[in-house]
Amino acid sequence: MKGLRTALAVLLILALAGCGRDLRFTVTFENARGLRPGDDVVWGENPIGRVRDVRYIPAGAFEVKAVVEERFRTAVTDQGRFLVSDRPDGPGRRLELVSLGKGGGPLESGAVVRGSTPAELFGELMGHQVRDFFDRLRQLPESEGVRELSREVERLAEEMARVGREARETLQRDVLPELERELEELKRRLRELGRQEEAEPIEIRLRELRRA
Repeated sequence: MKGLRTALAVLLILALAGCGRDLRFTVTFENARGLRPGDDVVWGENPIGRVRDVRYIPAGAFEVKAVVEERFRTAVTDQGRFLVSDRPDGPGRRLELVSLGKGGGPLESGAVVRGSTPAELFGELMGHQVRDFFDRLRQLPESEGVRELSREVERLAEEMARVGREARETLQRDVLPELERELEELKRRLRELGRQEEAEPIEIRLRELRRA
């Protein structure tokens, strides 16, 4: 009997140690959209953890306490964003992790992070794509840079026509200013060559998107 108790104690210690390596954190949302304890935490389509608790707090927000299994901890970094999304296989919700980019610092247990809405996340993803584009653009000759920037502006125009009002306003607020700043830099380079008029069609198109 003593040997059995010892074995059970060892198993309990191992189980608790395993739990200790899981990543436990809190995500705050203005609207939890029906998320419930026991719902999945997913990365891509892979379940990586679960929602432990959902509670409304007096500050006018929801706290979502979640746990991610130890083997998936490296997927959760400060380059990740959390949002509440619909389950693809039926009714219900899930807490979804979306990575904005590679790298980033690891999220520590006990961390409290702000959740994203779909519109906010869309704006951030577009912003990262635009900044990657700028890194390439700066390596191009001026004439090729004008063509590439014009294509990028038209790509943004297509996205703005496709998405809903909230996402469109996010793009106007967060992404358009970056394009406008990059256009100013390109115009400066063109002025040095006496070719600033090449950027005028892009400038007109950006003003149109501001009013869209």
